[in-house]
Amino acid sequence: WLVSLDDPAVSFAMLEPFLFEEDYAFELTDRDVEELGLHEPTDAMVRCLLTLDEEPDLITANLLAPLVFSRRTHMARQVILSDVNYSLRAKVLRPEAMEEELRASA
Repeated sequence: WLVSLDDPAVSFAMLEPFLFEEDYAFELTDRDVEELGLHEPTDAMVRCLLTLDEEPDLITANLLAPLVFSRRTHMARQVILSDVNYSLRAKVLRPEAMEEELRASA
């Protein structure tokens, strides 16, 4: 959860995109890298904002504008990606993936 320090009632659900989108990848601009103080790829922590729903299969993630956190400087920014084919509302739980997991656990 990303929670406002000024108003704790304001919060956003987040998720690591690589957990449900294995091939998720993008490049940061030199300016983003510099302003976040990133020296190595492992300095960055990437999260996507979620749109929650009572129906789990309707939960979506914004893959087009991820949040990038710097483990080194504790700074963060939302990066708007261009020239990519990611969705603003990517399904987090896909029926075929859920069926595969159920078969594997049986």
